[in-house]
Amino acid sequence: MYQIKWFSVGLILSLFLHINGVGSTPDPEPSQAWKLKFASSIRWQQITPLGNLVVNTDDGLYGIDPDKGQVSWEIKKLAGIPYESYQVLPNTFYAQISVDNQVIVLDPYEGKILSDTRKAGFKSVVAKNILYESGAILVYGFKEKLSASLSLFDIATGKELWNNSEIFTKSKGLGGLMSNLSAASDLAEGEDGPAFNLIEVDEQAFIIANANGIFNINTHSGQMNWKADLPRPKGAVSSSNESRLIKAESGPYFYYAKSNYLMGYNIKDGVQAWPEIVKINGLVNEIISHPKGLILLPKIDPVNNMFGTRINLVDYQTGKTFWGKKGKGLKIPGSVVNINYIDDDIILVMADGDKSFLNILDVNNDQLKFDNSLKIKGVLEYTEMTKSGLLYITKPDISSQGEINIFDLQNGQPKLAKSIKSGRPADEAQFLSGKFRLLRAFKDNLLYVFSNKAKTLYEVNLDNAKMKILQEKIAFEGKERATHLEVRNDGLLLNSEQNIASIGFDGKMKFQKYYPAPKEPGILRALHTLDAIHAALYSAQAQMVASTFNQAAAQSSNELGREISTEIASAYDQQAQKARAYSSSAMAAAKRRFKASAVTSDFIFMMVTLDKQKTGVAKALEGRNYGLVRVSKNTGEIIETINMKDEKEPSYQVDDVQSAIYYRQNPNEIVSYKFDK
Repeated sequence: MYQIKWFSVGLILSLFLHINGVGSTPDPEPSQAWKLKFASSIRWQQITPLGNLVVNTDDGLYGIDPDKGQVSWEIKKLAGIPYESYQVLPNTFYAQISVDNQVIVLDPYEGKILSDTRKAGFKSVVAKNILYESGAILVYGFKEKLSASLSLFDIATGKELWNNSEIFTKSKGLGGLMSNLSAASDLAEGEDGPAFNLIEVDEQAFIIANANGIFNINTHSGQMNWKADLPRPKGAVSSSNESRLIKAESGPYFYYAKSNYLMGYNIKDGVQAWPEIVKINGLVNEIISHPKGLILLPKIDPVNNMFGTRINLVDYQTGKTFWGKKGKGLKIPGSVVNINYIDDDIILVMADGDKSFLNILDVNNDQLKFDNSLKIKGVLEYTEMTKSGLLYITKPDISSQGEINIFDLQNGQPKLAKSIKSGRPADEAQFLSGKFRLLRAFKDNLLYVFSNKAKTLYEVNLDNAKMKILQEKIAFEGKERATHLEVRNDGLLLNSEQNIASIGFDGKMKFQKYYPAPKEPGILRALHTLDAIHAALYSAQAQMVASTFNQAAAQSSNELGREISTEIASAYDQQAQKARAYSSSAMAAAKRRFKASAVTSDFIFMMVTLDKQKTGVAKALEGRNYGLVRVSKNTGEIIETINMKDEKEPSYQVDDVQSAIYYRQNPNEIVSYKFDK
């Protein structure tokens, strides 16, 4: 199976796999950086977030130094594990290996097993949480005779710090935490499977909640510091069973939110902070700690949305609500999905299904600035404050198209006379392909946008909200839609799977090339999911390196740097403790990788045919001899070719951050090629 996954901190990849008839003169083959032969067949290989290569064979799991091509570590007992069982843990550089209801957490840079639930006596694992502040992993599962158990593992050493199976059966003390198997029903589905409803107080303690109460647990001993009762609301409440713990941004408080109600607690002793439970319209979504009080941002309750959603302000000391008639809140059109700040006001981005809305919350005057929220098309994808207003970019839904415009903060209306539209997918397959998204790229105060619907390239000045057309009727061959737009020193590069075009800042076409698609589906099997995989993973990695790279990312001139700067700023204060568990060599590798990601390469990779003849039997065999080629972004011409012969599904990985290719040339051999950017 042709497999490709991307785990890197850097620029969004420009990987293109194509079929192309090459001329009679063969292109030069790049020199090999190194070649590594294994004792048995290679099953899969994967690039880690820190850039080293992990290879699984029939006799072990190996870590490969990407520069030297040498084995830096090996783990024999992980031979032949399935490709899909190896995943990066969200918000970490670590990997999780899940096999037969067991979990192994691995440091893939140094090859250290950090925790092994089977070794700790677990027969199966139900849930786990990473405690970043204390550098530990909390595991919930079952041991002998299906006895439920809670264990804490130190990330750095893999040592089991404590285990307590009695807490699930005892009626006193910590036994109230998990009385029986029903504890599993109180788990939330996280990015990496089920996880506890949990917050960290500090490196000494964490707070956990389930149907039996709220518990403050000593991280080092596993003993209970205190227990608090759950809030018991009076009257009707939503039938939604969603619950969560939220730590206050300031002050010794935390909040327990379930469905449509909320209670504050003192984090030191678990005493309820308010005499009454706070209820809102909609489910409790996010909380903003504001000098005036807690601002509750709701989301749509899928079970009961008869009364819509309302935003409200809660007094820190009393729990009293203030906004709207009789303190019932200010009605908004849907869920709050994003916010931006401007002076003392908060820009609200809201959504209801495929409909999105914008408005401004005037906190000082306890009201929404505009009577009617601005309705925008599509699902919100990106916002940025500019001199001319709030830039918003949406992506199409199956039933609506996306658009780009600027929200006027004075009158609540769009500033561009006509939004740039994406067009609407005709079916689910087109929607999932992502090819109807509006492509964009930034250069200082200018935004460049390409619409596949209009086949037009636009330039938008973000300082004065002026828009102009740079180039019209940019038609790609093969009925292709463009998938990438990149700002270059001398213009813009526009790409699809089989097309590449260069347009100057003056709007003149510099070149346009087309390479026909391969006939074998295995060659392009991973293309449609590649960007989604990389984007999702990059979000996690951006958070992990935030404290180290905040300034560099915020000052980045490329679009990726701009997009992650907000995320990095919001995560900045949490990063020092998250990095404690990483070794100095891992953090050094992360710094090098982030630095490398700031440099854009001058080429892209494509898969092409290497057939010479186009008639008779040779024509019938066309497309069965492939090569991975390096194509210049400056000219669109092929620079070098790696001959992959007649492989129907060649196995290779491209690391665009380090401009490297790792190709399984033979069943037990990997060849590496390195290129200057």
